[in-house]
Amino acid sequence: MREHFRSKGKSIKEIQHETKSMHSFDSWKDFVEQNIKTFSRYLRDQCLLANKYLKEIKEQGLFEEAIFYCQENKTYSMKDLLDTYNHLLKEHKEMNEAIIGVFSGISKTPKYSQLNVPKCRLKTYEKIIGGRK
Repeated sequence: MREHFRSKGKSIKEIQHETKSMHSFDSWKDFVEQNIKTFSRYLRDQCLLANKYLKEIKEQGLFEEAIFYCQENKTYSMKDLLDTYNHLLKEHKEMNEAIIGVFSGISKTPKYSQLNVPKCRLKTYEKIIGGRK
């Protein structure tokens, strides 16, 4: 008999709770709720995908941006969220590399050439202001 790759060791409620509590920010909880409503038939698969790929997040700000993007575009699957997050990570990395490339030739301590400023005698200044009294 052929075995499915689904883990059936936990109940749907346990998996749902585990998925919702993966991240503490409200937009994640809202996204998971919308995912549950949209993909109720594939809930176990959606939650397992989230637990496998979305548990460890490197950049929370980008992850929240990905969630916002998915909510705004009504794409509530965990795969869409993962793809959006990976795209934003790649974009962010490329932007940082470009910025570093632009500034890599600039020294941290700028080098200035010494200016030669002529020094006048005190008597020159006294003549200008009308002499010392």
